[in-house]
Amino acid sequence: MNQPGLFDQRPLPPNPYKIGSQCYRLYNRIKEGAVTNAEIVRTHGIFNSTGRISEIREFLAPHGIRLECQRVKDGLFEYHLGAQ
Repeated sequence: MNQPGLFDQRPLPPNPYKIGSQCYRLYNRIKEGAVTNAEIVRTHGIFNSTGRISEIREFLAPHGIRLECQRVKDGLFEYHLGAQ
């Protein structure tokens, strides 16, 4: 049986951002799994979460990786890596 799965995914590119920067911290967090805009602000102190997400999304696009957004409820969004 040849079934696509978790192990068939390409590895994520290394973190290109300056160590300690908002994008660096957020990119590392997103690699761990889904994250909400509330967590980005409260836990990581990144108040311009949409701007940082956009920068990371732009970096991942040429690698064929999508950074997707899903509305959880009014004002709460979850970001996660999509299909590669």
